[in-house]
Amino acid sequence: MTLPSRRCLILSDPQAEHWQQIEAWFLQHDEQRRLWLAAEDDVVARSQRRAQDYLGQELDLLVFDGSELLRADSLAAIFGCLCAGGVLLLILPAQPKQSRWQQRLQNIARQCALDSDAIQWWQSSQKLPEPQCHPSSPAESVTLDQQQAITAIEKVLTGHRRRPLVLTADRGRGKSAALGMAAAQLMQQGRKVIGLTAPSKASVASVFKHALQALPDAQFQADTLYWQDRQLQFIPPDRLLAEQPVLDLLLVDEAAAIPMPMLTEMLNQYSRIVFSSTVHGYEGSGRGFATRFRQCLDQHAPGWHSHSLHTPIRWAANDQLEAFSFRALLLDAELAELDMKTLPDRSEWHYVEISADDLLANEAYCQQISTLLVQAHYRTRPSDLQLLLDQPDLRLFVLQADEQILACLWLVAEGPLNTELADAVYAGERRLKGELLPQTLLAHAGLPDAGQYHYQRIVRIAVHPNLQGRGLGTSLLQQVETELDTEMLGTSFALSEPLLRFWLANGYQPVRPGLTVDHVSGRQALVMLKAVSTSGQQLLQQAQTRLAQQWPYLLSQSLRQLPVAEVVLLSGQLPVTDVLVDPLQQQEVEAFALRQRGLAFSQFSLQRWLWSRLNTPEFAKLSQQQQAILVRLLLQQWSQAELVEALALPGKNTLLQQCRQAVQLLL
Repeated sequence: MTLPSRRCLILSDPQAEHWQQIEAWFLQHDEQRRLWLAAEDDVVARSQRRAQDYLGQELDLLVFDGSELLRADSLAAIFGCLCAGGVLLLILPAQPKQSRWQQRLQNIARQCALDSDAIQWWQSSQKLPEPQCHPSSPAESVTLDQQQAITAIEKVLTGHRRRPLVLTADRGRGKSAALGMAAAQLMQQGRKVIGLTAPSKASVASVFKHALQALPDAQFQADTLYWQDRQLQFIPPDRLLAEQPVLDLLLVDEAAAIPMPMLTEMLNQYSRIVFSSTVHGYEGSGRGFATRFRQCLDQHAPGWHSHSLHTPIRWAANDQLEAFSFRALLLDAELAELDMKTLPDRSEWHYVEISADDLLANEAYCQQISTLLVQAHYRTRPSDLQLLLDQPDLRLFVLQADEQILACLWLVAEGPLNTELADAVYAGERRLKGELLPQTLLAHAGLPDAGQYHYQRIVRIAVHPNLQGRGLGTSLLQQVETELDTEMLGTSFALSEPLLRFWLANGYQPVRPGLTVDHVSGRQALVMLKAVSTSGQQLLQQAQTRLAQQWPYLLSQSLRQLPVAEVVLLSGQLPVTDVLVDPLQQQEVEAFALRQRGLAFSQFSLQRWLWSRLNTPEFAKLSQQQQAILVRLLLQQWSQAELVEALALPGKNTLLQQCRQAVQLLL
């Protein structure tokens, strides 16, 4: 069956009578298959912020009102909900001069309208054509692509262990439906517990929908689908790794939006696992996912295999609305491989600052920078280009060879804050949008003068994958330092040992860890600063002293789960505080290590003593397990029962014996 085309009617500056017509048409359509998104909720419309709530829903009429506000991520997310024969009414302001991003969008929309009958541009001087929807539900039969995907998923369970499947597709190809149908078939075959994880519960609505269709007598409660004595359970990524439940199969949907360290941990923990990801979609980083994850799979599961779905089920092949969305939001921009033989000599590479006007005038720059950011960061989204074009106080530096961009660095200016506002932030009475660095130092680090300073925050840094490991990121940072007139450089990122080592190597110092774990990355954020002025150096010293004073408490509370290697690395960067061990405490440590003094009676002395030994060559020579025992037990205040379970030790006596041996080696 040939599916009818989706169509887009672009309205520029509609007048009052046009709005009345649009609302009348909208209200005539099936309430379940229509949606109006606008800047804020009202009687008819829903806020664009809620676009992701409708993922998986099938629509015939979509009104996207961008006349006052247009969120790029919301537009990208909702494109995939419109079915074959459906109509999108995209409403844009008449004069987009205040927004370069909207100028670019309108330029592309006009070009697409000239090239395709499915895209129509309307001016307020013209008669408003009534949107004629020709709804056509997707075929109920399973496509060949989907059946092959279901077979591949089943083989993960019936074949050899450690043979994960990577399932990829563009939106609208039935990937999530295939996951749901496969889960239902496996439950019918007797599989008891299938786990499902993703960046958000909303993104797996379609998986549950198709599983329920295949199991009509199943029950769905909270996050779990129950059928007889079997279940399909949604588990957020952070909880999955913390609890590590026993599963017959783990399905990881929208894997591209989950950090690589978490995917690697899932891969190591579960021997039967399917990773699924959208390649060109609002999730943004599916393109870089395939490249980055392939290396991880080759190392940890060399027997992995893949399957791609190509046939659209929601709309026709070669759909022009999909082509428009890809072009306008750069969803399908691919990173070109570098030909190292033809690349100019490094002496001919040069650093350039690209303004927002330069970016608007050069579509090739937009594509190259977007794809570099996608490769570098799992949370890159269409709104990043919107920020690069429209956000004030933003600067973008690139390393360039001829017309090829090899690396880029994106900064935003923050501070100073006026005295009254800074005081309100410090007192917890105000929370600012943006201004991450001064706000963190005021509200979290407790530095009342931090609002007075000029900051430049590094939002992203990205290097072409073919050139990574050659010092280009460091070189770009050094170049940018010479270009900026500021007191402090800073960055914030999901803490991991490789990233921490990179920033430390470039002179940045830790000043504040996040107190909560991000549910997607499974990690705490870390703010790091580098002073580039005398006044900035004074603030950095205050921030580090403050962190050093709080560090023992933080490790025993909100940072109890921080990996041991990161505890040791961060501890070594903090100024030494009061960790002198007096003779009586030293005697107590020796009595614990060399004799049989109890841990409960020696723990305070052991903790103080360990601080003095943490960054010595002797500590570095300890085995990973010995380091873990000392750090977890003495600094992070794990209970003996917790540590015995985590290290899979026979019991508490073994733990204490190994703890005594580790202390002996440091005496």
